Amino acid sequence: MKIEWNEELNSVWIDDGVHVFEGHCEISRELISEAKVSDIRKTLVNSSKVVSENNPNGLPIDFAVTSTRESPGVFFGYRGDVERGGGVETRYEFFHITERDELSFCFTVDYPAVGTAEEVAERTSLYFERLSVRIHSLKPYAAETHSPPCWQIDIIPPECWTVAQCVEVSEGVEILLRQREANMNSASGAYALVLSGRPDLLLGQIESDWLEVKRKAYGISAPAQKYEFACDLAAFANSPTGGILIVGISTEKDSAGRDRLSQLSPCKTGSLNLQTYMQALTERVVPAPEGLKLEVVSAEGGDFLVAYIPAQPEELKPFLVKGAIISDRVSGAYFSIPQRIGSDKSSASVESIHSMLVAARAILRMKSEG
Repeated sequence: MKIEWNEELNSVWIDDGVHVFEGHCEISRELISEAKVSDIRKTLVNSSKVVSENNPNGLPIDFAVTSTRESPGVFFGYRGDVERGGGVETRYEFFHITERDELSFCFTVDYPAVGTAEEVAERTSLYFERLSVRIHSLKPYAAETHSPPCWQIDIIPPECWTVAQCVEVSEGVEILLRQREANMNSASGAYALVLSGRPDLLLGQIESDWLEVKRKAYGISAPAQKYEFACDLAAFANSPTGGILIVGISTEKDSAGRDRLSQLSPCKTGSLNLQTYMQALTERVVPAPEGLKLEVVSAEGGDFLVAYIPAQPEELKPFLVKGAIISDRVSGAYFSIPQRIGSDKSSASVESIHSMLVAARAILRMKSEG
């Protein structure tokens, strides 16, 4: 896509067509999605050389990218009461030249679930870092006193990016800030993102004590695969923080040898039998983890299996898995106590099992004496 400043007509030209003059420009996302950030920057710099009635100081033109979408349907009445509406709204995002001669991309997030700049930074820092995006400015904003709070965010995108990539960032940040629990540094936040249909926002994360992914679905009809699935989730249940397992994401080793989420590999639509996975858990994990969520989410042209286990009460631990691998086969005469150490899973040692029993007895004693 070709975009440039036409000096003769004092206008922005996109693929040999005039789209702006006299200091203002509104272009739809669809029309300009493939335009390069570097070309937009050059266009705005060149426009700043023009002095006109509407641009007397030779400042760069206002360059807005517009799109339409269904309104969230929430607005604040004059008494502060929340009402619901509907319809279609127009969204505006802007490109600017900063005081340091950089191109910034500005957007707003309405109806956020976070109230402070510190919370915004906490939720978005990992996302921006992964994308090599820098925040230029961050401030609360409301067009009217009775409007809901929103955040206005200015970012400096890489010049090799397209408008479509900038738009993806604004949509990703919107999801991060509008979810009650959407911190990518937590299992509950990752779970919210996947349920929102945006597992791609997790790419770049490193597998950890609370996060594990699988490229392919478990062969859940085989006893060994049922056992492995049960062990993976029981290990999260035995950890202090809980965790999340996502089927449909590939990893690759980074320079430090860590497994980094690198690519979406969704399963074929309709291929994940949720009832079979749930049955494997109920048959093998004792006791049943509290608050366990097991979902199949459709996104990116396929299905993802996501299992979320919140932190479990200490009095329920340890979580046992019926069976153990003996001579490459699952034997029902044994049981396992899987644990996570970082991104690795292992069976509990004799010493740790003894510690759990001692702790359990101590809790029972305190309850009986209390």
